[in-house]
Amino acid sequence: MPSQRNRLAFISTVLAAAWLLAGGAARGQVYDFQTIDGPLGAGNFGDSAESVQGNDIVGYYYTNESATDYSGFLYNGANYTIFNDPLAANATSIENLDGSELVGAYTDNGNLTHAFTYLDGNYTTLDDPNAGTGAGQGTIAFGISGGNIVGFYFDGSDGRNGFIYNGTSFTTLNDPLGTNGTVPEGISGNDIVGYYIDADGVRHGFFYNGTTFTTIDDPNAGTSAGNGTAAVSTDGTDIVGYYYDNSGVASGFLFNGTTYTTINNSLGVNGTYVFGLSDGNISGAYLDSTGLEHAFLGTPVPEPAVWSLLAGGFALAGAAAWRRRV
Repeated sequence: MPSQRNRLAFISTVLAAAWLLAGGAARGQVYDFQTIDGPLGAGNFGDSAESVQGNDIVGYYYTNESATDYSGFLYNGANYTIFNDPLAANATSIENLDGSELVGAYTDNGNLTHAFTYLDGNYTTLDDPNAGTGAGQGTIAFGISGGNIVGFYFDGSDGRNGFIYNGTSFTTLNDPLGTNGTVPEGISGNDIVGYYIDADGVRHGFFYNGTTFTTIDDPNAGTSAGNGTAAVSTDGTDIVGYYYDNSGVASGFLFNGTTYTTINNSLGVNGTYVFGLSDGNISGAYLDSTGLEHAFLGTPVPEPAVWSLLAGGFALAGAAAWRRRV
């Protein structure tokens, strides 16, 4: 008969394995998707959830059918707050947040795009000094962490160049393989993710740790021009984004440093994009059967089998504790 010590060791192993499995499931292989149809509600002209932090989701929603006018929003699970930069002609997007500070972009009367930050009711414009000043050019901010902001600018030749802004100065950040452009999308501490476009016009995700660029290619991504992989947000060792397959349809993904997991909202008949990641929760957009874009929040759902194993482990532990008392 096994000793009490051996039984307890076995139970501890079961509990540890169950806990690790539960944690792995919670990091995102199964999600409960909630559609967020923006301040205009269902039947509007489309919207997108760009980032999530705690209970807050930020993004933008279209205000006309041609998708030329849009406003930023923050949704706290109950109420929407609308954002329109006072210098914007008709378009403001909120792309990310860090605490109460928001970043995004707006378009002026000359169709020039400007990055901005929003804090305590104040909008501050950020223009990379290398950005082009013609219509369709300018600067866009995508990510913020600890006061550092990342994004990209169109130069005078319409080339896409990444940047880091530290609150004082802009530093250009381009992946050396990005012959046709680099777009940093997200930042967490010193880690930056985004995508670059190679000489053949294919997108490749990247991870930059402050020193080295590492390419991230989902194995399901298409390899023709216009397709490929985009990394958008990182949290801990996890990275999320989207890829276009060879038919040009988008799917979201989660990469944990070893394995790629495809993420598709069941309502996203025409594609799913994952843009935000925070504490296992994801945000993004899907395209329904009519091609209308909807924002969504995805919360991780543990697999039933994992929780059954965990419950069984706790039951064994409880029984062992009862035995020790008699």
